[in-house]
Amino acid sequence: MNQISIIKEIENNCDVNSIVSGQLPIWQYIRNLIYSQDNYNKNRSTKLKDFYCLARNYNWGNYKSSKNYKYLLFTDSNEEIVNNKQHVDKTSQNLINLTKDNLMVIVNPVGKVHRPSVEYKYNHMSSSFFHYRRWIFGLTKSKKIENLKDLEQILKKYNINLDINYLNRLFFTYVDIFLDWLTKTSPKAVFINCYYSLFHQALIFACKKKKIKTIEIQHGLISDSHNQYSPEKFIGKHTMPDYLMCYNDYVKDLINENYINEEKIIPIGHYYVEKKLNEKTNQEQSELNQYSRVVAVSTQNDLEKELLEKIEKIAAIKSDILFIVKTRYSKSLNSKYKNIKINNEIDIYSLIKQANLHITCYSTVALESSMMGTPSILININNMSKLYYDSIVKKFENIKICDSNNEVLNAIDNWKPKNTNKKPYILNNKKNIKQFLDTHIK
Repeated sequence: MNQISIIKEIENNCDVNSIVSGQLPIWQYIRNLIYSQDNYNKNRSTKLKDFYCLARNYNWGNYKSSKNYKYLLFTDSNEEIVNNKQHVDKTSQNLINLTKDNLMVIVNPVGKVHRPSVEYKYNHMSSSFFHYRRWIFGLTKSKKIENLKDLEQILKKYNINLDINYLNRLFFTYVDIFLDWLTKTSPKAVFINCYYSLFHQALIFACKKKKIKTIEIQHGLISDSHNQYSPEKFIGKHTMPDYLMCYNDYVKDLINENYINEEKIIPIGHYYVEKKLNEKTNQEQSELNQYSRVVAVSTQNDLEKELLEKIEKIAAIKSDILFIVKTRYSKSLNSKYKNIKINNEIDIYSLIKQANLHITCYSTVALESSMMGTPSILININNMSKLYYDSIVKKFENIKICDSNNEVLNAIDNWKPKNTNKKPYILNNKKNIKQFLDTHIK
């Protein structure tokens, strides 16, 4: 049984709402930790190098405790694109442009030291500011957890290894840190690029206590199998955002009201996809002209090797096609096939625009490719394509799931999807954000 099925079964069969600490039904954040239990267990103790990074990042940026900000944005370095030594946030740059001096951007460096602060042309600080304080001042005292034994029995039944008392102390430590900081900054609204981490859920809980509006900005794929957005029953909304800014109206069909009410889902599009749609692509024709077609391949961290192995089998048969593989983080992948080029530096959006076809497993790039008019084939490794995209492919004719290499080969040769006006992203991102600010944040 996978983690999604486990969570569904627990919520359908157990009284998770009775497990309460500090007036919070803690299942709201515990359910999301089940996906990352190994990471939380490994990170109980601080390694010297980790503390070094925290210490270096602590004073990064231009945060001043005496200054108030109308808006706060919590994002991370994975959303950054560097153009001319200046950082652009793929999902939130128009929000940054619109709010300017009234906004503080809090950047999560994703386990590394930040790039030079001078490259950032807007107010910015590191999320390490909060993590460093947590390490220095320690955890809060234990809070009583009502019906803790019931939760422990549930987790034991499904072989879920989580130290609930530690995690609860950790959660409320961040709540206390945020309450103190929010009192100083006095924002009207807090924007978050992904709500379902313990850190961000603690932030949302603190904001609710301070009556500060919270808005999640869609950062990746949302499907009806993404159960962070579709709890099986009502579990409370103390740690869930007040609004969701999403790519398009179809997202409303993939979310239930146990997460957020439909009227609080606001389609805004996507800054960087819209920007790339309007840019011309410089093609290196000398290399591309050697092949009949170009196929862009985008990978996922957990399936890079498996996907490459399948691409190699396809490339061996389709020697007239150039496969350009865009990796996310790995720099160790390589291939013996001349018609496979592996590049983790190339801009995936530019690659898609010059490609005839895009292949992935379950990356959000399939939506972006659809937007740019390039059909996507999803290779269904470990059933991940169907898990995340089964409902989405019914909405967009130029995305197709294939269960085998033979199906992929057949699709490459014979699949000719119709051009459709139905797009995964709406346009006018800047206008849509401004309208939201004017309407909902006063």
